[in-house]
Amino acid sequence: MLGNRGVTLNIPKNISRRLSSTVQDFILNRQWNFPPRLIQLFLRIINIVNLVHIPLENNDDELLWKHSESGDLQLKEAYCFKNQQYQELQWAKIIWNSDIPPSKSLFVWRLMHEKVPTDENLIIRGCNIPSMCSLGCANTENSMHLFFQCPFSVRLWSWFAGALNKVLQFFSMEDFVETL
Repeated sequence: MLGNRGVTLNIPKNISRRLSSTVQDFILNRQWNFPPRLIQLFLRIINIVNLVHIPLENNDDELLWKHSESGDLQLKEAYCFKNQQYQELQWAKIIWNSDIPPSKSLFVWRLMHEKVPTDENLIIRGCNIPSMCSLGCANTENSMHLFFQCPFSVRLWSWFAGALNKVLQFFSMEDFVETL
């Protein structure tokens, strides 16, 4: 987390331990100043950092815990965070059952959590690749397009809906969940 509360970069620990720069190293004349190579390699992170307001007074960098208002890690807050009840996902009960092969359940779980390695997700994770739908469209390959908006997918869902004598329309991932 940066000195400005509320912005998290989620840098893996094995990488963050080797980082020697501080926030102040990237500020020049009270403005963000990143080397061009860093911008090229980590554009997503740079865009997040650019949203952070640079305070007028100089402060030391500090580690903050994002699950508390103060940024301090308190035992009580950590306990409450760890014991909180997570929202129950109805679709999870449907996909994880004995009638569905685990590989198919895992794929739908990954789709619902945006973990399918589409071009868009790979780019977000730092892979510099051109993106185009693998089914022949000119669109960027992302989960929503690939599985619900691509003309090929639309025809497949239309066929499936006809076989079930139902109307299926997906404008968002939530529409898909509600259908389950």
